[in-house]
Amino acid sequence: MSMERSVKYNLLSCVWEITLSCCFSCRYCGSKAGKARDNELSTDEALNVAGQLADIGCRRVSLIGGEVFMRSDWAKIVKALTDRGVKVSVITNGFMFSERLISSLKELKIESVAISLDGPEEIHDLFRQRGSFKRAEQAMDVLIENEIPVSVITTLHSRNVSKLEEMYSFLKHKDIFAWQIQACSPMGNAASGEFSTEIDFSSVIRFVEKHIGKAPFAIGIADNIGYYTRSEGYLRGNLSGKACFNAAAQGLRALG
Repeated sequence: MSMERSVKYNLLSCVWEITLSCCFSCRYCGSKAGKARDNELSTDEALNVAGQLADIGCRRVSLIGGEVFMRSDWAKIVKALTDRGVKVSVITNGFMFSERLISSLKELKIESVAISLDGPEEIHDLFRQRGSFKRAEQAMDVLIENEIPVSVITTLHSRNVSKLEEMYSFLKHKDIFAWQIQACSPMGNAASGEFSTEIDFSSVIRFVEKHIGKAPFAIGIADNIGYYTRSEGYLRGNLSGKACFNAAAQGLRALG
């Protein structure tokens, strides 16, 4: 008798890097974005992928780059998804925003926009581009004014991890719905050795524990922070504190 058993997995959400083209070349970009790939999908190919995602039951797609808005057909890709009932969010550096772009986002019924903001102005601009902090803040403000849900993503490294409290003080006066904190991975441009990606993870966890219950927006940590800690479940939104990795760790300790 065969013991094999098929397991069906339904893809409900995905992250789609639609281009490597970018107006920046950030010093810690894991994708080494800047120039588009030579063999990036054509518009027809991208629309075909959008249709396939909807057909297999994907309900939510996060579009990333590079910079999503560097693709002239980004709106066609979004429409191909939203017309099929797929919710779409966009992650952007916030540098290219205009009235026309805001109008397109509203017309396409974008679910949300996440803006990368990696510290106070001097730190953010140092690792991205001079003037990029102010442009990102302006984009955030105009999105909020136009009632488009906005979140912020902060990538932590050795130069900005000590600025979390300063960032929190800045963001709590903005009407954002979420702030995601993630550790910079030593890959892509960040693997050059130009700066250190090492951070004190325990200090980040203490910071989140301090603010997660009273912040005016959701604070979340990405997949590379906080596993195997006592706070793991709580940090990931389970108020009971239960978490599979924490439980696994306890089980291993018991066996040892």
